[in-house]
Amino acid sequence: MITLMKIYAVEILSAIMGLWLLWIAIIYSNYIHNVRKKNRNHSVDPKSKDGLQEARNQRKRAYTLAVTLPSYCIFWVIVAIWGMSHITDRP
Repeated sequence: MITLMKIYAVEILSAIMGLWLLWIAIIYSNYIHNVRKKNRNHSVDPKSKDGLQEARNQRKRAYTLAVTLPSYCIFWVIVAIWGMSHITDRP
């Protein structure tokens, strides 16, 4: 298993990054869909602090879900693969 991860590490990480980009596209398309649906239902007063804060919070949640959390997971997967490859190289 470790040998296969060493041989195909670039391919594995490329596939993970491709899935991550797909995940980002899905999350942001859902976010944009929700924003457009909300704008059709009622208009938001640009001077309203509550409406602007709610929009900022929604954008922050989308970013956290799409980018921040998966990047932490991907980072630790990469560190684990790298560490295991160095541990198994020693005689």
